Amino acid sequence: MADTTEANTVEEAARAAAQQWLQHVDSGAWSTAWNDAAPLLREDMTAEQWESRGAQARRILGPLRSRRLIRAQQRDSVRQASRSGPFVLLRYRSTFRAGLYVETILTARTDDAWTVASYEVAPIAAAGTQDSTAPRP
Repeated sequence: MADTTEANTVEEAARAAAQQWLQHVDSGAWSTAWNDAAPLLREDMTAEQWESRGAQARRILGPLRSRRLIRAQQRDSVRQASRSGPFVLLRYRSTFRAGLYVETILTARTDDAWTVASYEVAPIAAAGTQDSTAPRP
């Protein structure tokens, strides 16, 4: 029972951090989202690239209409990171003006807080698969 309770607490903390971070992304506060992100995300591109790619992706997607968590999975390691976890992978089924998408967020525990380490958006194709050509801020 303790393991389940601990797992739920970890997932809840990671989800809360992701939700707060997504509010910045949804409102176009790109520099705040950048500053609040984990080093793993910031190592992937410059702040200017992040802001440019994010704004471009959101112009294509249009405004967010709905977002629902469809999966939360704890991991000790991920291929993107050279260090070990803990990590929590979150997947959301999201509706934008442009259609249905899956938002995938990797959260990482850094110091004493959960932060977003990776963010990807992919359309949900008619057959239920994801298109790898989707915008990625």
